[in-house]
Amino acid sequence: MLPNYESQLEDIEKQTQSMAQEVIEAHEMTLDGFTRRDVHTLEEVKVKLQNIGEEANRSDNGVVKALALFDPKADLLRQMVVTLKITNELIRCGDAARTVSKRLMIQIDEDFDFEPFEEHIQALYRSTISALKIALFKSGYEGRSYETCYRAVKVEESKTDDIHDVLQEILLDRVCKNGADPLNYYKMLRSMQKLERVADHAVNMAALKLYAQEGGKIESF
Repeated sequence: MLPNYESQLEDIEKQTQSMAQEVIEAHEMTLDGFTRRDVHTLEEVKVKLQNIGEEANRSDNGVVKALALFDPKADLLRQMVVTLKITNELIRCGDAARTVSKRLMIQIDEDFDFEPFEEHIQALYRSTISALKIALFKSGYEGRSYETCYRAVKVEESKTDDIHDVLQEILLDRVCKNGADPLNYYKMLRSMQKLERVADHAVNMAALKLYAQEGGKIESF
């Protein structure tokens, strides 16, 4: 393989890793801002992700350029296709961070009572962030196989499903028993649905990384 080609692949990988780190940090900032009810931290999430679209375009353009100039073997071709798909998943995860932080910020300003949901919202966020870290950086699973990481991400995603179901039950119980205005609760639940979807994207990215290593068909993972 040509040194030029190796250099391009390294640059593309660095760009993707930089995007991944920014997305994870944005979600960590949102969790921190929510926990401390710090509107300023939640506002900073948008700033944190302001260049992610440009970074995704640079990464994608780098892949297209490499495909046009070189003739990669099967394993490298899989890796490049996976990179294109992962950047798209990262954009969606970043959009979710912006949306959730904005919605939480508004509800904090409106003095919404998060106390009945606090523990579950934090747990949902922790599992989501854990799923992202494992999928993108093998966090806690360094040296383990991608298949093991994929299964670990699936476990975290399953937790987010369960927690979301519990949140929904708590919400319905409060509306039915307390006669509370369901609109604000519905807004909160929509934010958590958006967050739960991020865990699904983490599963997708873990599956793509497994495909890049193992080959076969993407649908198999």
